[in-house]
Parts: sequence; structure tokens; C-alpha cells
Amino acid sequence: MPCMRISVLVVVTSFLMLLIFTPTSALAKSCGDGDSCASDSDPHSCYQQVKDDCESRLSAAKSQEKTLKSQLDYIDAQTRLTQAKIDDTNYQITKLETEITDLSGRITKLSANVDSISELLLVRITQTYKQGEPSILDLIFSSHGFADLLERMKYIQVAQANDKKVLYQLQATKAAYHDQKTDKETRQAQEEKLKKDLVVYQTQLADQKKAKQQLLAATQGDESNYEKLIAQAEAQLAAFRSFVQSQGGLTLINADPSWPAGYFSQRDVRWGNMAIGNSRYSIGLAGCLVSSVAMVLTHRGNSQTPATIGSNDSYFFDGDFLWSALTSLGFNSPSRTTNTSTLDNALSAGKWAIVGIGYTSSTYAQPFHFVVVTSKNGDDYNLLDPWKGPNVSFKSNYSGNYITEIITY
Repeated sequence: MPCMRISVLVVVTSFLMLLIFTPTSALAKSCGDGDSCASDSDPHSCYQQVKDDCESRLSAAKSQEKTLKSQLDYIDAQTRLTQAKIDDTNYQITKLETEITDLSGRITKLSANVDSISELLLVRITQTYKQGEPSILDLIFSSHGFADLLERMKYIQVAQANDKKVLYQLQATKAAYHDQKTDKETRQAQEEKLKKDLVVYQTQLADQKKAKQQLLAATQGDESNYEKLIAQAEAQLAAFRSFVQSQGGLTLINADPSWPAGYFSQRDVRWGNMAIGNSRYSIGLAGCLVSSVAMVLTHRGNSQTPATIGSNDSYFFDGDFLWSALTSLGFNSPSRTTNTSTLDNALSAGKWAIVGIGYTSSTYAQPFHFVVVTSKNGDDYNLLDPWKGPNVSFKSNYSGNYITEIITY
């Protein structure tokens, strides 16, 4: 028994010693450990572990049942991931700046060495040119005996060897200068890329924080309100799917050079397969409103594309455009109505509008498609249709359907 106690004590002690003396960087980091990486022995590896764990959590969250809590947890994981990217990028930029400064100092010294060696070599070349290359006969007749001849020949050999050494030294210094300069330029290019990435990550972080605020505002922190939003989003996306199916299904297309500037097709190969927000729906299948918003904003001077709008998580709830997001972009609150006077007034003022088209005149049903109305032509409307193309007539393409939602600015 005493032996067993001693053995257990040894094992426990060894385990505790291992915990105490294991480097911090050797312990796996979780998604919430980003703040501790700055003091880690290897911050970059630490941030990478944090990012990997956040990515794993986000991937697992997609298969979970959607609740308000799970959605908030998902946004929090996204926020931590983006913050880790920002912190890691800042660390790498600082590290590169230090390395670039060090390389600049080395390059300056190498440049001075090249100049110094070049001057020395130039002096030797000039001297050799003036003196000329002595022949064996000249050495024999000008020497004072055999010993003097050997001494002179030895001197010439040493001088020649020294000239070669200086030449090799110049070549090596020039090569080192070139390598250091190339290394500096490479690191400067890396720094510029990281700075651009940093701007993207900072924008994403702001959008993700905004998405959480909008979700809390829309649901008021209540699970039942969240379920209503889910049902509304599912109904809207189901309506979009029915329209796509009625058109023969989704086939992506290349942009047509004849399209007017500012027209965007949701089926464009450049973004047709991109997800809307963090949903499972693509712009090609459900991006008619996304594309319409991009067209109106671009018309107003705020250059956007379906890709830039669709990639902003803060604008959507499960792929459905949040009304609060539309108002934040400068639109008036969407109006569920079949009365087109609001639309006609906007067109008379020279403004474009977005309208939702329904199968019936009921404003309770979700529109199956959204288009941009650019002008009125008698009792018809001219459309920029994200699915069918530009210069589309409402009456010719949607006869028997109804305008059931109007979005103006």
C-alpha cells in the first residue's frame, strides 16, 4: 500500500509540474481566448488557434436548431473570429514594420560598403592601368639579385590575389544588397496587403456588431418574436423559390455588354452562387430584392453590387432583408399596399422605387419577386428586372399579378 500511495503521488506531482511548466502557447486556445494572445510567446500561432476554434463553432452552429440564443451565439462567434483576425493582422503589420526598419538599416550599410569597395577597386584598376603589367624580362633586369626577383614576384601575386578578393567582395556585397532590397520590397507588399485586409475586417466587425443590435431590436430579446421572424423569412424565401421554379429554375448567365450601366442581374455568374448574409440561400435563387437595392443605391450615387449588399450580414435575418436595414440605407419603411399613388408620386419626382409583386392582391402574402420601377408609361411601368433583364414592361411580363409592396426613398 505505501508503494501504491507513493506511485500515485509521483503521477499527480508529475502532472502538476507538466501543467506548471507547459508553455502558454502549447495550450490549445478557444474562440474566446483572443485577448490573451498579445502576451503569448507566439501571438500569431495563438490567434490562429483562436480563429480555427471560432471557425469550428460556426460550422457546427449551422446544423443546430435555430433559436434566438443560437443565432446570438453565432453572431458572437463571428465577432470573436473577426476580432482575432484584426488583432492578428495588427500584430503581423507591427512585426513587418520592425523587420522593414531593420532591413532599411542593413541596406543603407550595404550601399555604403558597395560604394567604398567600388572606390577601392577603381583606385587599383587605375594604378594597374598606369603601371601596366610587368613582363618577366622587366622583372629580371630591374631586380637586384635573385632574392629581390622572388620578392617582387611575390608582391605581384599578393596584389593580384588582393584584387581578386576585393572583386569577389564587391560581387558578394552587391548580391547581399540585392537580396535585402528584394526582401524589403516583398515585406512592404505583404504589409500593404495586410493593411487592406485590416480595413475589410474592421468593416466586417462593425457590420456584425450592428447585426446583433438589429436582431435584438427586431426581436426585443424575445424568443417568440424570433420565431415569428423565422416564419416570415421562410415564407418570403419560399415565395422567391416558387418564382424561380416558375421561370424554369436557376441558370447563371454572363453580364451582357448591352445592359445599361447600373443594371444588375441576380443570375450574374459573378455573384449568383454567393450566399445572402449567413443564410443558406444564394443571390441567384433569392436575391431579387438584394439586386434591386443595389441598383437603386447605385442610381443614387452610392455604388454597390448585389455582392456588396448580399455579403453584409447586418442587413439580413436568415436571408430575408430586415426593414430596419433598408431604412438605414436611406429607404422609407416598406409599405404593404396595392395603392400605387405612393409609387406614382415618387416617379413624378424623378425617383426610382422598388416594388414587390404578388400573385394576388392580398398584402398579407409575401411578394414572389422584387423589381425596380424607373418610370411610368401610361398605365404601365418600366422596370429593371433582376431576373428578366432591363427595359421590361410590367404589363407585358406580370399581367394578372399585383404590386403589393412599395419601397421608396
